[in-house]
Amino acid sequence: MNTPRLTILAAALASTLMVGVAFSQIQSAAPASKNAKLGSSALSAQDRKFVNTAAEAGAAEVAMGQLAEDHAGSADVKGFAARMVSDHQKAADELKSIAGAKGVTPPEQLSKKDQTDLDKLSKLHGGDFDKAYVKSQLSAHKDAVALFGSESKSGKDADLKQFASSTLPTLQDHLQMVQQLSRESKA
Repeated sequence: MNTPRLTILAAALASTLMVGVAFSQIQSAAPASKNAKLGSSALSAQDRKFVNTAAEAGAAEVAMGQLAEDHAGSADVKGFAARMVSDHQKAADELKSIAGAKGVTPPEQLSKKDQTDLDKLSKLHGGDFDKAYVKSQLSAHKDAVALFGSESKSGKDADLKQFASSTLPTLQDHLQMVQQLSRESKA
């Protein structure tokens, strides 16, 4: 009769130990998981501002470039716009991926200023559109080069700094392209 009691006691002790081990593993995993989440979303204010500004500006580049497909008069402006859509969509996807891994969701909409500019552009066609679009792009790319240059030098997050550094040459190329379009339109 002692054998069944001993078996029951051993089974109860084993169950208690297993529950204790499982609880201990859950407790030790929870802080690490919590810390990983906090660390991944702890971007500096500067880095968060960069993500938001870059995302809004990128969305504007894509929207204005798509508008140019229908409204531009010049083949050169249409070609430039197509490149803007392609390059800025690629950059937006990369930024979204980096930011998402850090617990940040970049905005997908345009800033109020960019939306106002897009609305104005949507009312223009042909040469009038080309002139206004090129002027807008000239300003936007000067701002973008400054933004990405600043982040590449003084950003706090290594991944965002790398993204800014690797994207900057493309933006500088865009700026040169739109400067050339601007010179051609004045000639």
